[in-house]
Amino acid sequence: MTEEPLVIGWLFYFRKGGIMSLYDKDGWLNFNYILGFKPTFIIMVGARQVGKTYGVFKRCIEENWTPMLVRRTQDEIDLCSIEKYNPFAELNKDLGEDIHIVKERNASRIVRIVGWTDEEKPVYEDIGIAVSLKAVSKYRGFGGGTITDIIYDEFIPENHVNRIKNEGDAVTNMYVTVSGNRELLGQPPLRMWMMANSNNIYNAVLDTFNLVDVYDEMQRKGQEVRFLEDRGILLLNIMKSPISEMRKKTALFKAIDNESEFAKMANSNEFSYNDGAHIMRKYGNPKDLIAVCQFGKIYIYLSKSRSNFMYISAHKYCEFEEYYDGNKDSKKTFKMKYSIYGEWDALGYIYYETYSCKYRFLNAIDKLGLLT
Repeated sequence: MTEEPLVIGWLFYFRKGGIMSLYDKDGWLNFNYILGFKPTFIIMVGARQVGKTYGVFKRCIEENWTPMLVRRTQDEIDLCSIEKYNPFAELNKDLGEDIHIVKERNASRIVRIVGWTDEEKPVYEDIGIAVSLKAVSKYRGFGGGTITDIIYDEFIPENHVNRIKNEGDAVTNMYVTVSGNRELLGQPPLRMWMMANSNNIYNAVLDTFNLVDVYDEMQRKGQEVRFLEDRGILLLNIMKSPISEMRKKTALFKAIDNESEFAKMANSNEFSYNDGAHIMRKYGNPKDLIAVCQFGKIYIYLSKSRSNFMYISAHKYCEFEEYYDGNKDSKKTFKMKYSIYGEWDALGYIYYETYSCKYRFLNAIDKLGLLT
C-alpha cells in the first residue's frame, strides 16, 4: 500500500518531478495528479460538483479514450439521452465540442456530430457507449476490446432508491465481460472509474472491493488519497475541496444550514446515512468474550463482564462450536435459535467491530426477517 506523504495546504503530495496537488489552481480535481499513480481502478467518493464526472469526461475527450458510461438503471441512461439533460453539455460549451448520447434499445451511443446530410440529419462519429448496469449484466460474449475505460457514475444510490440484487457481482461480471483476455495478450488492463457522493459507506461496490473499512479509516484520519499499489486501486475521499468551500456560501446551503446532514454529504463528504454510535473498533480484553457462533465470516460473542452486550467481529478470538453458512437449512436453524437478535439490535445491545461487520450482519438477519 502506498500513501502519499501529506504536506500543508491544499493537500500537496511529493511525487517524482516535484510537488503536485489533488486540486488544480482553480480548486477542481487535478487529473494529472490522479493519473500519475497509473491506477487500474479509480474510486472517487466525494462532495458534490467538485469535478469528478466532468473531469473524467474532459480527459476522455482530450485523450480520445473509448468509454463505456455506466449508470445503475436504464431510466438514468434514458434521461442522459434527452438533450436537455445531456451530461456532456457543459463540456461541449467549454471545449467547443458537439457530443451527445443517442438512445438505442439496450446500449445507447456516445457520439460526436461531425456533419449533416442533405436531409439535415446529423452525421455521427462514435466515441463510446452508454449502458445501465442492469442491462450489461445480461450481456455475455460481446466484443469489448475497443473500450479503454469504464466510467461507472453515481455507484452509491440514495437510500430511497431500489437496490439491484447482487449488485457487486454485476459490477465484477461487467468488468470481466468488457475486459476479455486483453491482459493475457499483453495489453494494459481495462481502466475503471467509479464516482459517487457520500450517501452510504456500506454499498455494493465498496463492499465487493473490501473497501468499506478502508474508507472509514480514511474518514477518521481526514485522509483524502490512498493508493493501494499492490491492488492497482486509487481511493479518493474528497473532503477538503476548495470548490466545496465556495459552495457553502451559495443560496441553498445558506437556507438549509451547513451543519445539516445533506450539507455535510454535499460539501464535506461525510457519509450521511451512517451511524457510528455502536462501532467499537477494539475490544479492550478479548479474553472477556464468550463464543456464541460463527455466521459466515462473522464471529458473534457475548461478554463475561457485561450484561445485555453482544459483540460482532471479523476476528476469531476463541474456538467456536457452532457454525452457520449460507445454505437454506443452516439459515433456518440460525433463525430459529437466534430470533432475538433483531430485537437486541433495536435495543442497542449489539456492538460492531467495523462498519462492514455491522452491515453484513444486519443485512443477513434482515433477509431472515429478524429485524424489527
